[in-house]
Amino acid sequence: MWLLAVSFNDLLLPAALGLLTFFLLRQSVRRFSDLRKRRQQRQQQRPPLRIAPEPTLPTAAGVAGEVELHDRARELMARIDSKAAALEHLLRRAAMETERLEQALRRAEAHADERSPRNPDNR
Repeated sequence: MWLLAVSFNDLLLPAALGLLTFFLLRQSVRRFSDLRKRRQQRQQQRPPLRIAPEPTLPTAAGVAGEVELHDRARELMARIDSKAAALEHLLRRAAMETERLEQALRRAEAHADERSPRNPDNR
């Protein structure tokens, strides 16, 4: 009996939500089926996968070329190491010369201060 007492306004919201849910579910089912069809078409259009050939053993020419590259790399590394050692030697020598010149400059300044006319000890 209470069903007869329900008003139209009370049924309007659930009915609208039910219709909205129905239409949204129908749309999503259509979209997913379209996506599935497109994916199947793309897979049919793709060329089949090729199996990579088995790796072969290196040939004598390939091994010789690799050995030559290794020897060249070793020679270049030796050159670089010798240049780096020479550069380190030059840097140490430059630092020593810089220190020697700074000491000479300090001695010259001290000597010049002793001989200046402002110095009362100067005779």
